[in-house]
Amino acid sequence: MAKSRWLIRSLIVVVVLALASTAIAVYLLLQERAETAQPPASDSPAITDKADTPPADPVYLALQPLTVNLADDGDGPRMLYAGITLELASEADRDALQQQLPQVQDCLLKLLSGHKAEDLVTPQGKQQLADDIAQRLCSDLAESSHEAKIIKVLFTQFIVQ
Repeated sequence: MAKSRWLIRSLIVVVVLALASTAIAVYLLLQERAETAQPPASDSPAITDKADTPPADPVYLALQPLTVNLADDGDGPRMLYAGITLELASEADRDALQQQLPQVQDCLLKLLSGHKAEDLVTPQGKQQLADDIAQRLCSDLAESSHEAKIIKVLFTQFIVQ
């Protein structure tokens, strides 16, 4: 009986020691991983990472939806109804484009009406149109006192009939 108590106590001690050593090993491993994941401390605090600065909120200019007749593609009269929003680099760009809104709309009407319906129904055609709009607006409005930087052209509505 005394031997069985001694054997049970010995097993309990071995199990407790095994669990304790496993816990210590896991703790040390996690500490080492945490230290290697942290970037090294910089000696010069004046240098900041881009990741430290929060990204600026995007600036958008939503234009009134446009309805234009498309170029003839042999299938009869076709038209495009498009809602366009411009993503701009700054508030100053939005203000500049709002002051030139009639020129922007004129440019868009001329550009959109020159496309064929079959070119606009594919995703590649829509992307090409967005690229054309950004390029054309930037070049046509470059003569103004403030050149607006268009980051992206977004279609909020797009119907070809």
